Amino acid sequence: MGLENKVRDAFDCVKADEGLKDAAKEFLRDARQRESCPGAKRRLLHPAARLAFVTACAMLAVFLGIGSYAVLWMPVAYVSIDVNPSLELELNRLDRVIDVRAYNADGEEIAGNISVKGLHYEDAIERIVSSEKMRPYLTEDAALTFTVATASALKEERMLAEIARSSGCLEHGGSSVGADMSLVGEAHENGLSLGKYLAYRLLLQYEPSVTVQDCHDMSMSQLHGMLEEHEHGMGHGDSQGEHETGHETEHGTEHKGQYEGVQESEYPMEYDGHKSGHGH
Repeated sequence: MGLENKVRDAFDCVKADEGLKDAAKEFLRDARQRESCPGAKRRLLHPAARLAFVTACAMLAVFLGIGSYAVLWMPVAYVSIDVNPSLELELNRLDRVIDVRAYNADGEEIAGNISVKGLHYEDAIERIVSSEKMRPYLTEDAALTFTVATASALKEERMLAEIARSSGCLEHGGSSVGADMSLVGEAHENGLSLGKYLAYRLLLQYEPSVTVQDCHDMSMSQLHGMLEEHEHGMGHGDSQGEHETGHETEHGTEHKGQYEGVQESEYPMEYDGHKSGHGH
């Protein structure tokens, strides 16, 4: 994204009363015209004019500051990376990482040794997955899972597709899953990454006695294994021959092998997701 587009995006985020902005612009325009006239300096030095000028400049600075903050520092999307380490990336409107959170000891070790703040999320994912610290966890059955949440359906679909095509996902047979933004706060309150919390919510439908702490102590491979046991035990495999690549749910496409057989309508999740094949 070029500098011009970034500046335009920054101004798009400025939310102020249009009348107030027009008045400020008109005042500054009149001030410039008065400055070009004889005696302009004397008039501009009048206390009332000087105060009004300073006030208008301060208001514009505040508006621009709010817009810059909204673009650069407000999280609008989340990507959790779960194997056994559980990490979560907070992204701004420019798809840049503004914070990294770890949700278990393995995740803390990785987050403490790898710097990804300021990177585009694809570059951040690549740096994390390809790191020496992550390598021991990326075994054949690791169940590497990327879970995306954002308020924009189009943005979520784009991010899921880009992650599914990334080398970090493809090389390790990872999957990308979409989740509702409402789950982010719930996950954090329960001390879980978005991806693990989503798996917990799914498993809870089969095992009502399972707890958040149970899932906190399990790897994604273990969670996926338990889900698959329940799904296969209910006979889903025999009844879905004609849906080999996935089937439509109420809100999207549920891909085979990715939490299959769960009724999405029972929890706030979007099932648009992508699964890559193993690259080994």
